[in-house]
Formats: sequence, structure tokens, C-alpha cells
Amino acid sequence: MLDYERMLAALKDEKAACQYAYGDMVPAFYVQALQTAIRDLEECQNCAAEVERMADGINHK
Repeated sequence: MLDYERMLAALKDEKAACQYAYGDMVPAFYVQALQTAIRDLEECQNCAAEVERMADGINHK
């Protein structure tokens, strides 16, 4: 199983580090790509959690 929390934390840390180091000079395309990656990983994390809940429901029957 993927460690979504670790990946999300790394992406959020990267975004924060860039904003701290470069202020408003971080290229918009990079910030946008990081935001997209974070949003997509959060969606994958939610889907994985739903699959796990479904599997638990099937296993408990």
C-alpha cells in the first residue's frame, strides 16, 4: 500500500520550502504542478480508503 501521508507531506514541504526560499518568485507552473499533484494524491488517498472500507464490508459478511 502506498504511503500517501508521506508523499503528501513531501509535496507540501517542497511547496513551502520554495515559497520560503523564493517568495513570489517561484515559477507559477511549478506551484501549479505541486498543487495539482497534492490534489490528485488526496483524491487517490480517498479512493484507497473507500476501497479498504468496501473490502472490510465484504470480509465481515
